[in-house]
Amino acid sequence: MDYLRGEPLSRAVEAMEARGIDPDSAEAQLFGRKLLSALTEAFGLTILEGGFFHADPHPGNIFVLDDGRVGLIDFGQVKQIGARASTTLAKVMVALAARGAGGGEGEDEDEAQLDEI
Repeated sequence: MDYLRGEPLSRAVEAMEARGIDPDSAEAQLFGRKLLSALTEAFGLTILEGGFFHADPHPGNIFVLDDGRVGLIDFGQVKQIGARASTTLAKVMVALAARGAGGGEGEDEDEAQLDEI
């Protein structure tokens, strides 16, 4: 077991304020986008490469480490995902990402693509 040096996500606002960062500032918004990207990558890797997911990802189990990385704790509840379900999930994620990048254009095409999955 490793010690994670950082703050749980449940205390992120307090940690920002302690460092003099306004939680509503552009800097905090950038932090939020980077955090979302890091969490997407972490969960994507565990699901799509590892074949399992963390079944209890509340803010107390997600840490923002001192070096900016994301740390996950308490893997007492996990669920294994089979190859077929993993492939389907990957297709849905790619379709949703493409839809989000399109800015709302081609929604009928997006719906058809999701229906195919």
